[in-house]
Amino acid sequence: MAAAPPLSNLADEVKQNSDQVAPGDGKHYLPSPADAALKGGATRATPTLKRGAVRTMGERDAQHGPVTTGAASPGRNERETRGGPQSPNHIQSPDAKLMRTIHARWGVALTAVCQYSSVPVEFIAALIANESGGDPTGPPRFEKNVFAKLKAVRDGRLNHYGSIVKHDLAGCKDADVRDFATSWGLTQIMGYHLLAWGQDPRDLLEPKFNLEICTRLLAGFCQRYQLDPYLEFEEMLRCWNTGHPYDDPKTKCVEGRTHDPNYVPNGLRRMALYAECSAGL
Repeated sequence: MAAAPPLSNLADEVKQNSDQVAPGDGKHYLPSPADAALKGGATRATPTLKRGAVRTMGERDAQHGPVTTGAASPGRNERETRGGPQSPNHIQSPDAKLMRTIHARWGVALTAVCQYSSVPVEFIAALIANESGGDPTGPPRFEKNVFAKLKAVRDGRLNHYGSIVKHDLAGCKDADVRDFATSWGLTQIMGYHLLAWGQDPRDLLEPKFNLEICTRLLAGFCQRYQLDPYLEFEEMLRCWNTGHPYDDPKTKCVEGRTHDPNYVPNGLRRMALYAECSAGL
């Protein structure tokens, strides 16, 4: 997950709705229960995050209609109509192998962590594929620009970095700040999310904990930007990569373009492949 500054506005919104918060960035302050950020009630008419609303892509399509982002996998009948099962080349593609590996290794954990989130299991599986390739012990990613800004906040040379202020970094040595400026684990979460809890960012190397924090961060994105977790996968992927779902028409800032132009297409394709694994196809 590429580093993006924590958003102060979201911190204010979540503080009104939750007693427990954790820092974020395009990764902001988020509620402790995965979907608690929405308990104040979203105003839009489309579905909001609801506790216990775990759905497969097929179940979501039945309620909301086919996904138009390209993320949804065609059903068995549709594939047969198009000319039969997937080709051997598709089945043996590197992405297909990767998603089968993630399904075999992390499928149970993903299903468990999504019990209280409306974010589909296959979406988080795609994040894992995009961010770590399914290896929780892969090398953490140090973000030197984030490190410089966090140090400036700690030393009083910068008022804030997103929602992080000098008080949050009081007593932190350079090595601590470096850990906060590094992304960790299965979904590559920035360490400074754990500032408010006083936990070691290296705790994010533990897969279960990493996935729990991932669902909280996604709940925060959906709350702030009023995203539909059943449909707006492109926007959610951009949020994870940059902190914003799209370019802001008011500021004219480029906020939703991913650092890797293939990040979103890769994620959508991998969602579909994981759904096929779950369906036994």
